[in-house]
This record gives sequence, C-alpha cells and structure tokens, in this order.
Amino acid sequence: MFDDITSSLGSLGSSADNTTSQHHRSASPTGGPGSTHTSRYKGDAGVQDDPTRRGTGAIQSYPQKPQPEDPWAVAQAWWTKTYEAEERVKQIQAALTKTEQDLRRTNEQVYEAEHRINELQTALTRSQQELCRTNDELRDTAALLDRRSAELRDAQAYLSHPDDVADAEVLHLVERINSRIFQTAASIADAFQSQYGKQKDIQASQEAATRVRGFLGSKLLHALSTVDYSRDPSVVQTALQAAFVSFVAWLCATWDFGATGRKNALPKIYQHIRKTEQQSVAGRWRALSRTYVKMLVENGEDSESIEVHELVRDIADILLVCGVVAEPQNLHTEIGSTYADALREVIHLSFEVQRIAGEVIISRDLQIFTARRGKPFDPSRMIDKWGDPKKTPHAEETHPVLCTTQLGLVREEIKATEGGVGGEIVAVVLLEPTVVLTSFLEQLPSE
Repeated sequence: MFDDITSSLGSLGSSADNTTSQHHRSASPTGGPGSTHTSRYKGDAGVQDDPTRRGTGAIQSYPQKPQPEDPWAVAQAWWTKTYEAEERVKQIQAALTKTEQDLRRTNEQVYEAEHRINELQTALTRSQQELCRTNDELRDTAALLDRRSAELRDAQAYLSHPDDVADAEVLHLVERINSRIFQTAASIADAFQSQYGKQKDIQASQEAATRVRGFLGSKLLHALSTVDYSRDPSVVQTALQAAFVSFVAWLCATWDFGATGRKNALPKIYQHIRKTEQQSVAGRWRALSRTYVKMLVENGEDSESIEVHELVRDIADILLVCGVVAEPQNLHTEIGSTYADALREVIHLSFEVQRIAGEVIISRDLQIFTARRGKPFDPSRMIDKWGDPKKTPHAEETHPVLCTTQLGLVREEIKATEGGVGGEIVAVVLLEPTVVLTSFLEQLPSE
C-alpha cells in the first residue's frame, strides 16, 4: 500500500513542477522586456500595484491562481486516512468478532434453552400423565371410600344398634299362641265327641294314621285307636294340642316354609357360623338369610291361608283316626269354616314370632322350645301338665315325654371368648313347655 502511495506522490510532484515553470513564463510584464513592476498577492486575490496609477486610486483585480499542493502533505493526509480506515476496519472486525462470539453464545443459549424446553415439555408430559394416573387413583380411592363407608354404616347399623324388641314382647306372643291352641283344641274335641269311634272304614283311619304318625308318635296314635272316648275324651284334646304345637313350632323356626324340603342347608350353616363368629355377625347373617329366603319363596299367594289349610288337614286326620264318620274333604270344609278365625289367629301369631325372632332380633336368638318325644322329663326345663305341682319328682321316678302341649321359649346368646371370635352358647329358658308324660296313657280307660 505504501508503494502505491509513494508512486502517487511522485506523480503529484512532477505535475507540480510543470505547473510552476509555466507560471513563471507567463509572469513577464506587459510593457515588454524593459518594463519593471512589482507584483504581490494579498489575501486570497492577486492585486497588481502600478506606481504610475497610484494617484488615481483605481485597483484592478485578477483571478487567483491555485497554489501547488505539498506532496508530502497529501501523502500525510492519505496516510492518515488509510490509518483511520485500517483502524476502522480493525474496529469493525473486532465488533464483528464480538458479534460472532455473541451470536455463538446466543445460539448456544438458544440451543440450551430449546433443550431445556424439551426437557421441561417431557417433564410436563410425564407430570400430566402422572396427574391423570393420580386422578384415576383418587377417583378409585374415593369410590372405594364410599363403598367402605357404606359398608361401615351398614355394619354399624346392626353391629352396635341394640334390638328394639324385648324378650317380653316375644314371650307374650308365645303365651297368646298357647292360649289359643288350648281353647281351639278343646272346642274341636268337644264338638266331635259324639262321633268318635263310629267310623267303620278301617282303611280311611289307617291312611289318616300314616299321615299323623310323624308328629304324634306311635304311642299316642295307638291310644287314639283304643281308648274309650265315652269315658275320657281328653286324649283327643291332647293329640290335637300336640298337632298344633308341632305345626306351630315348625312354622316359627322355618327358614323357607318347606320350599326346599328336608335338604335346606341354611340352618346347618347357621349353626356352624354360631360356633365361629360373634353373636352380632351370626345374628345378622341369620336375619338377612331368612329375610331374603322368604322373599324368594313367596309367590304372591296368601301364606297364612296356605298354612291354615295345612293345619286343617292335620286336625281332620286326627279326627278320622278317632273314628269320626265323614268324607275327608267334607271334614276339611267343616273344620275350616267353623274354626277359621281361631286357626288364622294361631297362624298369624306364629308368623309374627317367626319374623321377629328370625329377622329382627340380632343380639340374641329366641327359639321356640318343645320337649322331644321319648326323652326323660326335666323338671327344670319342663312342666308336667298332669303332674302335682307340690310334688318334686325325682329323675328315677319320672316317665318319658309323650308329647308337648304348650310351647316354650328359650333365649340363646353367644358369649365371646378372649379372642373375640365364637364362644360358648348360653341358653336361658324364658318359658317352660308344658308336656304330657307317658304315664298319662296308663290312666286312660280302654275299650
């Protein structure tokens, strides 16, 4: 670059010399070679001072001629500008370098920011997915909580809620049943007394005897066939009461009203539950089972009317065994129409005991209590209908039980063990059943 500048300065110097020579040649005076004058330049304009014209005061101006430039000054100026340009270039390059560095840093920051954004976006997606899972789990937990709360409320409803039915209420119902059984049996026995022993159709009596043998027993059935009714008809009333008691005891204790026959496993299951669970659990299971089983077996018919019909059939069979002369169907109709109110009351009260003892009471079990036929008489748990209340019988002096003529009532409750599960079943007799012993048959007059 400096070589170029030196060459330019040389060219400028040659031009300046030529210009100076020409200037000197053209500066000779106008008057000729002998003329003398002085010339000077003032200011920025050239003024010729003519002595011959000084008195006139007239001044003539001439155009100013350019002065030659100093080549070194020009070179210096060029050098200065070049230096400034180079400095400017350096500054621009430095600024560019800084800008590139800033851009590179910015790009790195942008990359890092984008990478961070991607990471945050990924984390956000995971968080949203986790939030969805958490919300699902929360909904499931809330639903489970609702179910458990409902189960807890149901459990508290029967585990801690005391029964609203007292023992005395059920006891009163049983006593009313016993009273109505006694009155109805006595009325029927008296009403047909004149017809006993008149039946000559042995086959009809035998068929009836076959049907009633299951709840009367062979001894009482034999007595009905051989006793002299004209002298003592009490055996008929005893047999009728025994039939009533057997039917009502079954009705109060039934789970399905005979819908499944003898194969009903629910009572056996319940007895097993009582051995392994607390009273509240066993009682609730029994109440729910008997409630829903009843709903399943009911078909919209009048259950009380059905059971009244069954009871009328048993009564008619006993009268046929006693020798009453009548067609079975006609005898059914006569008994059903004459004693309809009394029989329906017995059945209605039995249904009420069945419902309360089986479906309402939880904290204990109230069961109809009858004495087993042929078992020894237990004076602590039974009452002898024909026995002397002032005399205390001894075990070796008593006769076996012939039949039960009035219902008893017993309360059973599970006493929890230390572990809180199962326990001993404690029974308390609330009402002793009234029984007739086999000694009663020895006092009957025979034909």
